[in-house]
Amino acid sequence: MKLHLAAILGIAAAATCACAFQAVADPAGATIRGDRDKLLVVSTGTYVSGIDGKMIRPSPGLYEQPVAIAPGTHSLLVAFNANKFATLPVRFEAKPGAAYVIRWQQTEAKPGVTPPTFVWIEDERSHDIAMPKRQIWPSDRSAPYAAPAGASATIAGATGEEKRGPTAVYLAAIDGAYTAAEAARTKSLAVAPGPRALLLAYDSELFGAEYPVLLDLKPDHAYAIGFATRVVGAIADIAPPHLTVWIDDETTHERVLPQQIVPLKRIKFSVDTTPPPVGKH
Repeated sequence: MKLHLAAILGIAAAATCACAFQAVADPAGATIRGDRDKLLVVSTGTYVSGIDGKMIRPSPGLYEQPVAIAPGTHSLLVAFNANKFATLPVRFEAKPGAAYVIRWQQTEAKPGVTPPTFVWIEDERSHDIAMPKRQIWPSDRSAPYAAPAGASATIAGATGEEKRGPTAVYLAAIDGAYTAAEAARTKSLAVAPGPRALLLAYDSELFGAEYPVLLDLKPDHAYAIGFATRVVGAIADIAPPHLTVWIDDETTHERVLPQQIVPLKRIKFSVDTTPPPVGKH
């Protein structure tokens, strides 16, 4: 599967655009950046795709640009690009003054076998590992999310219908662990209360999106994800619709995640067995 990015075409007045991360540098804060192999013809490397509800438009020249983040817990979406594109949701704990880098490693290619790609996060200064090595490509879902004992908050996704078929926004990952997608679309998932790194996902026939948010869940509260799409332009199958998402606390009837416009990716399916270039960092 190949994923090709498409740009957001406008901003709805009732929503905040999540397409540009604007971090304020703090001397007591931390930074995080990607890691690019400049010797390869293909722009191969890692980058920060999104943090806490703010997305960063990918550009090879910005892979290694440090992004300022506050100390504490974050919902991070790491991305890897070679001749394939992959993402990984991460619950990330930043320490004051640290300078983090997202390292990557690919194994040797073998005929007919897709070599896995691994990523990890380390502090450039101390070389302490902030996130152990995890497989980002192909996506490793061998350890799906399991609600811990006593999990008392719930989150429900939402489904809809468009011209080309069904759509859905659902909880794709919790604290870096993927959920069972079908269950997340149709059922309320039990989640432990407290600050949770959530990855929201949108699926339709032509377009998709991933959106990392950090949400402090209250015990025994029921949350519901909402979404709306609006077609922009005359060629609906080419121009991506506007996607707006939000989260409501149905227990208190409060909107805990205000409406956000989320960038969409146009999805094309094709058979591609070409392995990505091999490199080590």
